[in-house]
Amino acid sequence: MTTQYKRKFLVPGDTIKTCWDYRGKCEKQFGTDEGKLPCSIQIPTVPKTYTGGHYIWSRDEKKCPFPINKPSSYIVSETVDGEWQCSCKAWTTHKPRQDCKHIIKAKANPKEYEIAVDWTSKSVETMKKVTG
Repeated sequence: MTTQYKRKFLVPGDTIKTCWDYRGKCEKQFGTDEGKLPCSIQIPTVPKTYTGGHYIWSRDEKKCPFPINKPSSYIVSETVDGEWQCSCKAWTTHKPRQDCKHIIKAKANPKEYEIAVDWTSKSVETMKKVTG
């Protein structure tokens, strides 16, 4: 028997990795000297009363040697029987089923996340490729 869905939602996750998240790993591999980190860049700062070559260090995330990722999107579904489901690993592997944070987000703000009922995970992957 196929599950029939009343509503579906596309809810973004919140697991974004940035260059700063890898700081410890980066320093272990490249050292703690800011100038030796692959993502380090110098930004000149010139206070009004100072004309010397003073710099601060910043990070250029495009030069980060570690994987920086965007949050995944999850399909949350409400069946015609009123049962809620999510495509995230936390929900699919947890027994007994409990509402994950994506289901809670969808219930709290359904208009923001609602999508067509016939969307599938292949639709999500295609949209990720199109929207970057």
